[in-house]
Amino acid sequence: MDSILAELRKIPPVTRFLAISLIGITGTSLLNLVSAYKLIYVQRFVFSKFELWRLYTSFFLGSGGISFIFEDDYAILESLSEPYGRKSGDLAWQLFLAAVAIIPASYPVKSMVFFRPLLLCIIYLSSMLAPPGAQTSLFGLVTIPVQYMPFVMLGMDPLSGGPGFAAQSLPGAAIGHLWWCGVWKARTLEDMGRAQK
Repeated sequence: MDSILAELRKIPPVTRFLAISLIGITGTSLLNLVSAYKLIYVQRFVFSKFELWRLYTSFFLGSGGISFIFEDDYAILESLSEPYGRKSGDLAWQLFLAAVAIIPASYPVKSMVFFRPLLLCIIYLSSMLAPPGAQTSLFGLVTIPVQYMPFVMLGMDPLSGGPGFAAQSLPGAAIGHLWWCGVWKARTLEDMGRAQK
């Protein structure tokens, strides 16, 4: 048990929080310990019945089956550790702001689960911050430039879940683009992206 805890401590704190949240929430749903319906975002339950946990759980409810293994790809966050250095507070704050922005951005497509948009947002940012010429493997079959990964994922979404599934991912790409432009490229939102001390 101590070796498991030692390995967990090696993972950056933001990545560790996201990975444990994903495994814990999706795991309880897959094992039928909690109904997925109690975990998804239903606006009327959040605001009239104050089921506020849905704001959190709807970001970490992944799909079941083999695709869950591919979705558990928060190793991408480790690539964000380099540009953020020792500023994990800034990364956590910016992820929180991105999550808050994803909810209203997803309203037109009636999303109830925000995992895919959050994942696409993270992948978009990490692909833009990757060093020029960086490559990634797509399921171990094809190697592509990292900067194309969000577009490849958007292109695969209609194949795995239809056009509606792709539409639900789009808000994540849009928020990821705003995050990259506002904090890293134009730096107009850089001050807002700093965690309070």
